[in-house]
Amino acid sequence: MEKHVTTEHGELNTKSRKLLRIITILGVIALGVSAYLTYLHFAPEASEFCNLSDKFNCEIVNKSVYSYIDLGFVEVPVSLMGFGFYLFTLVVLCGLLKGWDFKKLHKSLTARCVVKIMAWLSVLGTLFSLYLTYIESFVLYTYCIFCLTSQVLVFLMTVLFFVTAKKMKK
Repeated sequence: MEKHVTTEHGELNTKSRKLLRIITILGVIALGVSAYLTYLHFAPEASEFCNLSDKFNCEIVNKSVYSYIDLGFVEVPVSLMGFGFYLFTLVVLCGLLKGWDFKKLHKSLTARCVVKIMAWLSVLGTLFSLYLTYIESFVLYTYCIFCLTSQVLVFLMTVLFFVTAKKMKK
């Protein structure tokens, strides 16, 4: 028999809670990866750690013109945007696992609705990751192992968010 944790703010069954914990673990790993990529972006010297060959070179990828978004007044590293996304995701996940009342923000924000929103935000992250993989493959002709790791993590998180939403009570 499936155990449900019911609060005044919504219901998460045992399977949903386990999935959210797995997504949290993936999010912590992704946060660390994006923090390291941000460090590499600003580091004055190349890291020997992830510059393995001509085909796997973080320095080329992480310092290319595709590694940041130029807002005109500031260049924001893509890795820093990833860090912000993963940090936001972890805050929301903590809120879900602790039973925060998201309805205080908007009356329709049930736990299931929040999970669905996070799933679709993760789809955007996955699509952006696919674009970056295209750039690595067909423009730069080299890959960053940490970028690829981040791309796999956001994809896994996306899938798990959708699975979690499906497992949650309507």
